Amino acid sequence: VHTAPASQLGQMLVKLCKLEGVTLINVVRREEQAEQLKKLGAEHVVVSGNEGWQEKVKALVKEHGIMHAFDAIAGSSTGEMLGLMPKSGYVYVYGGLSEQPVGNVAPMDLIYLKKQLRGWFLPSWLLAGGGISVLRRVRNASALVMGGLKDGWSCSQFVDVKPAEAYAKFLELRNGAGFTNKKLRLRFDQME
Repeated sequence: VHTAPASQLGQMLVKLCKLEGVTLINVVRREEQAEQLKKLGAEHVVVSGNEGWQEKVKALVKEHGIMHAFDAIAGSSTGEMLGLMPKSGYVYVYGGLSEQPVGNVAPMDLIYLKKQLRGWFLPSWLLAGGGISVLRRVRNASALVMGGLKDGWSCSQFVDVKPAEAYAKFLELRNGAGFTNKKLRLRFDQME
């Protein structure tokens, strides 16, 4: 389960999971995001603004034997996702888009249902396990990403911006329509 599938990373995950045959349940906030993901090939998209969305996610989790959710939102989203996971399920928090602390966690999920809540940080994952493991993990990840860059699963869309305009553009996106389909790319070759 992924809570930010309309983001650039989320869109890459949709394409990669389809390519690798991995079941991914995508939870989005708006119908237009759901349509966008379906065009990319997403099979399971649930709109959290719709009535009964949690029951739908829970049914998909059960049907496909899902044990892990990745939460980029934090706030109450984390507890909601943990509540939708089966016994011994995991929620990995890797972002804080809500700008709220992790919350809404039912103690009984942790105590009796043995669910786990963990933080996840890419550099820590890449560097875990000692030298040989790190080398193998970085080499495999690099080959996978590089192979998908040109019109593949890891291609991305950018909004080019001059360094002097980057912060203003960031605030415009953050306080406006958001970052869906937008990723800032600093263009030093366009400096005046």
